[in-house]
Amino acid sequence: MTSATQAQRDTWQGHPKGLFFLFGTELWERFSFYGMRFLLPLFLAAKSNDANPGWGWVDNEGNLLPIGGLLACCYAASVYITGIAGGWFAQQYTGAKNAVIWGALIQCVGHFVLGASGLSKIWFFCALWLLVLGTALLKPTVSGLVSLLYKKGDSKKDDGFSIFYMGVNIGAFLAAILSGLVGEQYNFHAGFSLAGFGMLVSILVFIQGSQYISDTEAPLIKKGSIDWYIKWFSIPIVALLGIAIVVFGFETMKNLGQVKITTLLRCVALAAVLSIIGYLTYIRQQAATKVQKDRWSALGIMLIALFVFQMGFDQPGNFLGAYIKAKVGTEIGNWKLPSAWFNSTNPICIVLFTGLVVKFWSWLRVNYRTYSSSASKVGIGCLLSAISFMFLIGAEWTKTVVVGEGGKESPIVGAYWIVLLYAFITLAELCIMPVVLSFTTKLVPQNMVPTAMGLFFAVAGLGSYAATVVTDIAKSYSSGPGSSVALNMGKILVLLSATVGILFLIFNKKIMACTHGAENLIAEDIKLSKKARKKAKGK
Repeated sequence: MTSATQAQRDTWQGHPKGLFFLFGTELWERFSFYGMRFLLPLFLAAKSNDANPGWGWVDNEGNLLPIGGLLACCYAASVYITGIAGGWFAQQYTGAKNAVIWGALIQCVGHFVLGASGLSKIWFFCALWLLVLGTALLKPTVSGLVSLLYKKGDSKKDDGFSIFYMGVNIGAFLAAILSGLVGEQYNFHAGFSLAGFGMLVSILVFIQGSQYISDTEAPLIKKGSIDWYIKWFSIPIVALLGIAIVVFGFETMKNLGQVKITTLLRCVALAAVLSIIGYLTYIRQQAATKVQKDRWSALGIMLIALFVFQMGFDQPGNFLGAYIKAKVGTEIGNWKLPSAWFNSTNPICIVLFTGLVVKFWSWLRVNYRTYSSSASKVGIGCLLSAISFMFLIGAEWTKTVVVGEGGKESPIVGAYWIVLLYAFITLAELCIMPVVLSFTTKLVPQNMVPTAMGLFFAVAGLGSYAATVVTDIAKSYSSGPGSSVALNMGKILVLLSATVGILFLIFNKKIMACTHGAENLIAEDIKLSKKARKKAKGK
């Protein structure tokens, strides 16, 4: 096992070498997730008699049916929520490194099953379960390993997470371009299978850089003991048991109808929300000191902002995918641009803006230290998220009607509105996701990092599910003249995001007081800040 100290000493460009191998591992894992996130709603919306057939779950206006949006968002939510169990299992039994390799292998199997053309719905759902299980093991543990690369109090940790997050979005960019080109234009199943090859690369990258990555300390387990069998056999058993449950559930529910299935899934999601709240409350109550209790409270407050942000951020995997395909003008001559390519705007902007955002945080840390806290960054991010959905409102206000074949009128939205929406929500993402991720690792004991990462991704998953709730509310008020689902959705998300952003900026100091110094900058940064203030006074 590589020690944490050794992993911290091996550096390149001022950061631990292990960061760049974890960067490559996460890149291909995110290629898997975002490829599914982009293609799944398009596959569900494509008609069964199309040249590239899907399941045809759309209404007459081209909007994804509630059951389709719920399935797409429940997949995304499940990927995140099950991270709690994956992080806990890595912490208790396998250690983070073994969990990463197990997770990647299971995801490979899931993608190759999805790649089989003519796949029945039951096996499609089984493959989705394997993707969920694999990501649950891999995602929280990789993020936890990044945290272990840095010493406690190292101000470069935030910058390291931003670099790591750039790898996430390079994977998302490749997913949008390649999965969109192969899956949407050629064959959905071929697009699904692409990520399987990417996950094989992910495994090779991780093994190659393993010597530069320190592992979490799993308890010593005696060979032949019950815990030893749990460590080595529970993951394949859970995978097979999950497949059995999916098969049984599918056979049980297939005659219920879409309305009843939708209601059932929402009840399950509500139970998950209550479970997460109960779990966080339990952890806080188990904390030994008031300082630890306050830190868990601060983390809970930050996760509220993550939840609200995710409701808007996951709309491309729910409503916006079908919306872009049906209503946004994407023709270039006689060629129609794959609608999945619009999703590449997000990772492109991540790559372009990450360096600028990191420099802005550094400048803020030196010149306006009070406003460089995590709570302030998140507040700014929520306001940027509100601005992004103002562009959706603008798109609806300025749409034009085009007469197509047979005299059918179709409303067309300018593509630039969608590009601006993605650009601003990307800026919001950079202010929220890596900041809350880093904040989470600062507040919890090292042995709790995998579990805390699981909690982080579980809340993000609940936000993904809540995206469908926002869509349903918007639809329920879209029957009046001059109203539409997109317009109402934009108004709801602007109001929610702006409210949270303003509250975080107002109560910034109170939130950070609950951290009891965990958010404090190291002495060097404090000296720089004082020097900058003296210099400013002298001018």
